[in-house]
Amino acid sequence: MRWVLNKDVYPLYKELKELGLASAGAGRMTDIQSCPGAETCNLGLTSSRQLAAAIGKKFANNQDDQDAELEEIKIKVSGCPNSCGHHHIADIGFHGVAKKMDGRLVPHYQLHLGGGVGDGRAEIADSNIKLPAKNIPEAVSGLVSLYKTERSQGELFYQYVNRVGVDHI
Repeated sequence: MRWVLNKDVYPLYKELKELGLASAGAGRMTDIQSCPGAETCNLGLTSSRQLAAAIGKKFANNQDDQDAELEEIKIKVSGCPNSCGHHHIADIGFHGVAKKMDGRLVPHYQLHLGGGVGDGRAEIADSNIKLPAKNIPEAVSGLVSLYKTERSQGELFYQYVNRVGVDHI
């Protein structure tokens, strides 16, 4: 929201939360950016907002709240390759694609890893595989688990991706 004074942010948040219109977690891993996708966009191939919500739900009760490196992971979803959801500059990004399976189109997402901007860095994510939309939340969970077990001390997700490479992941 624009034009809210700093001193009014928390009281406004509390009121919105009581109405069911707010949730905590801005700037954290569960704060997933997405475009509207096929719900309202004529270019959208997939329902990117629904996918973002499903991924967020998967991590909503995350026990790793004290893990600063995990909370730094940025997840972004676009419903098509046009990148309105900025998937290309995400630690973990997805853009919607359609893939034919058994003669019918099935919603899929192209996975992008290791992108980001800030702190003097600007990197476009590498992309390597397409995944069925229904498998994405579990795939993200697997990516995060792999990162947790293989990362070096203090290593952020994009640094991990750069070190091991997308083919390893």
